[in-house]
Formats: sequence, structure tokens, C-alpha cells
Amino acid sequence: MSKELVIGGVVMRTAQDVLDHYAPEVERVLPEVWRTIRPLAVKGVTQSTYKAPTSVHFALRITARFLAWTLEQGIPLDAELVFTPQRVEQYIAEGEASSSAHSQGNYRAALTNVGKAITKPRSTDGEAC
Repeated sequence: MSKELVIGGVVMRTAQDVLDHYAPEVERVLPEVWRTIRPLAVKGVTQSTYKAPTSVHFALRITARFLAWTLEQGIPLDAELVFTPQRVEQYIAEGEASSSAHSQGNYRAALTNVGKAITKPRSTDGEAC
């Protein structure tokens, strides 16, 4: 059995609990921004390989931060435009510059996982197949 996750005093026993009840820290993502990006964030994490509550929480947390950053950059909230390798690298360099190299690697891996799950496969030249 996976370990329980408690967020805001609420016990989240399943990945679905996390998907249904997660809200980012206000310091990171404002509630009105979360309302805008939530559908894409939840869809991407749901389709990813993350299944345990703690890993779903991690993926949802970094995906929310990433999508909030893309909105700040004026990038349309379209999975094909947002979840590109170049955009993920730009976010890691700019949005997570103060994070440790280890954390940056974990964030990159999570965003790549979510991105692969929610976008069309790409050819080696980066074009959608």
C-alpha cells in the first residue's frame, strides 16, 4: 500500500484524491491562475505514468508551476505549444534557476513525462508525427 499524503489537513489516499483536491501554494500559483491551468495540468498528470499519490502530487505541483510560468510568458495554454523540450529547458533555466541541480533534474523528468503523455509523438526533428 502506498503511503498516505496529507495536504492542508486532508488525507489523500489515492491518486484521484490528489487530482480532485490539490491546489498549489498561493505563493507559487495564484488561485485564479490555478483555475485557468488546472484542466490541462490534471489531464497531463492523469495521462502520465505517475500513479501513487505522492508521485501524482509531485508531478501536479511542478506541472502547475510550469503552466503558470508559461502563462506569464504569454504562451497559449496548448499542450503542443507548452510541453516542448525547449520550453521545459527554458522553464528549468528561468523558473527554477534557484533550485538545486538535483531538483531541476527531477522537475525536468516530471515535465517530460507529463509532456509525452499529453502531446502527439514527435519525430527526431521535433515535428509532430
